[in-house]
Amino acid sequence: MLGFKMRARFVMVVGLVAMAASALAAVERRVLPEATVLTLEGVPVRIAELAREGHWLLIYVEPTCGSCTAVLSAMTREEHPGQAQRVTVVVGNATAEQARALAEASPELAEARWLVDPDRQGWQALGLKTAPVVMGVRTQTIEWDLVGVLRRGDEMRSVLVSWLNQNRP
Repeated sequence: MLGFKMRARFVMVVGLVAMAASALAAVERRVLPEATVLTLEGVPVRIAELAREGHWLLIYVEPTCGSCTAVLSAMTREEHPGQAQRVTVVVGNATAEQARALAEASPELAEARWLVDPDRQGWQALGLKTAPVVMGVRTQTIEWDLVGVLRRGDEMRSVLVSWLNQNRP
């Protein structure tokens, strides 16, 4: 009986690890693409120009995506002050007004850079298939991506903040 319980626990642990690994995937490292997105004021910006030193996050969401709100609310300003400065949010398939409304509804990312991808040029250049997607970027290289959301908000927060904390001495 004890052997059965241990095997059942082992199978359950392996299953949980496999599910977590399927959400957080190593991608083939690639540089930021040349596609153009817009600032909320309508100024064109090449995605490749978004590069900054160190670790930062590129988050792609859409206004009609229900799970995108969970990603956007994962970081809290109180627990992680200043971290949002190392986040860029691209709102795809949206107008500048829709992106601005999403930014206003996400006070924890008030210091993030918000952009809009109305014609989904960025979506195509990044090779995305669904939203939300969080990409861990080191300077100008996409190191990993997380498609969708993790079940628990604290796990999501841990992934995002751990990546950003690698910038600290």
